[in-house]
Amino acid sequence: MRNAKKVLARTSVSFAVLAGICGGAAATENYDLRYAPGIGGADMSAPADPGLYFQIPFYAYAGKISHSATLESNLNAAPFNVPVAGTAASTPYSSKSWVRVQGFMPRLTYISTTQFLGATVGVTALLPFLQKSADVSASVGTTTFNATYQGVQGFLPAGTTARIVGGIRAGIAAEADLASAEKKFGVGDLEIAPVFRWNRDPDQILFVPTVILPTGSYNEKRTANPGAGKFYTFRPSVQYSHIGEGFDFAARLSFSINTKNEDTDYRSGNYFNLDMSFMKSLSDAWRVGVAGYAVLQTTDDTYTGTAITTAQRQTVGRKGQVFAVGPSVAWIKGAGEMLLEGRVLREFSAVDRPEGTALWLNFAMPIQ
Repeated sequence: MRNAKKVLARTSVSFAVLAGICGGAAATENYDLRYAPGIGGADMSAPADPGLYFQIPFYAYAGKISHSATLESNLNAAPFNVPVAGTAASTPYSSKSWVRVQGFMPRLTYISTTQFLGATVGVTALLPFLQKSADVSASVGTTTFNATYQGVQGFLPAGTTARIVGGIRAGIAAEADLASAEKKFGVGDLEIAPVFRWNRDPDQILFVPTVILPTGSYNEKRTANPGAGKFYTFRPSVQYSHIGEGFDFAARLSFSINTKNEDTDYRSGNYFNLDMSFMKSLSDAWRVGVAGYAVLQTTDDTYTGTAITTAQRQTVGRKGQVFAVGPSVAWIKGAGEMLLEGRVLREFSAVDRPEGTALWLNFAMPIQ
């Protein structure tokens, strides 16, 4: 059994060390992440032996979040232009947002025989092809006016109040209607990284400092984009795995550091990702187990622009978190010609981000 699992390593080597791009978990701009929580499964425990490997996981995520807030309107500004200084209105509103991501994330990984500081050195690259969609429904409460406006209301042209209320409601509804129509497929953001592996059989430790580049399709006027935006992410990851007699355990901790999106003046907060997997061997071909993840945002989202959108108000100044757990199954063909693995992970205890379900189907094979 142990030899069979070492053959499996030739099919799944180190792919899960490097989290995929998209989907996920934190407040972040448009609830987007350059990390796909749950990408780390049974293959995290595979020994990273020298060789060239190909992997193409399929990822599908669907989640929903409810949000309530109050829109503060300065009535001296456009489009209302009330000619009395200090007039303002408050309008409560609530919304429900649905976030959906599907895609393939092909990856090439090469592990050399070169040693550095006692570690085997390699390199990996991933370029995702994603479809993202965002749907929003909104309900608007009663608009109330401050004392200044109430004091001059009778001196304003007839119909002014009704026009203001109608304009505020229409503006909120328009943003919801625009978001509900968003769906986009395209190339996502490229990630590249060196791989350093320290082997202490039956344990191994990997260090993977990843850089993610803004190569994906992105338009700041859309709420759904294959790319996360015009900013960079640095994501160091440390992974530990243990290959036992009849069972495997692996965990990876990553920390993502984001720069500011130059198109929107929005900076998504930094966040930790923890992926874990425990697998039990049933035979040389089959393994079953449980997988899970946790995402904890450590810094608030920030915005330095002047015209904030309703969608940005839902995430700015917030830190998101979410947890997930679910079953996992893996199948190995023959002496390691290929690996097929599936995971279904249900999220819970979400804060300031969607809560839903992630599906992973993973195919991997050695090229040489």
